[in-house]
Amino acid sequence: MPTTNQDTPNRQPEPTPEDNQRCLQDLKNLKDGWANGVQHASRWHEEFGKAPSHEGLDWLSTQLTKYYGNGAPSPHIYPTPEGGISLEWSLGPNSASLEVDLTTGLGEWRCLNRDTGESEERELSLNLPESWSWLEGETRRLKTSHPA
Repeated sequence: MPTTNQDTPNRQPEPTPEDNQRCLQDLKNLKDGWANGVQHASRWHEEFGKAPSHEGLDWLSTQLTKYYGNGAPSPHIYPTPEGGISLEWSLGPNSASLEVDLTTGLGEWRCLNRDTGESEERELSLNLPESWSWLEGETRRLKTSHPA
């Protein structure tokens, strides 16, 4: 019997834009120290995991709504221990991520083709619509070159 992405172990279905908006709102509930226990045992006495700022989450939500979407692959959204956000895509053999600094509005794009080992990195200024246009085009390209 053929399998679909949803039947594949360890693979989550692609979130919807509405899921992503809810996720960003839910992340406002994080408090500093949310990742305690993840750091090396020698540092367990320290707070680990800075909560993302509410203003930064609102900014990212607005940017995603205004500049990213229209059928482009929706990312999975995770907080980073530094107080930022990681947007992550699994597109065919490609693992792509955009680590967003909510303070500066900069994003670090990384994409690894697991089949070939080829990788790409790029810094994006997420205050600029053209950066979002590039991101949308690149995730669409990766998705259509390896449809699910």
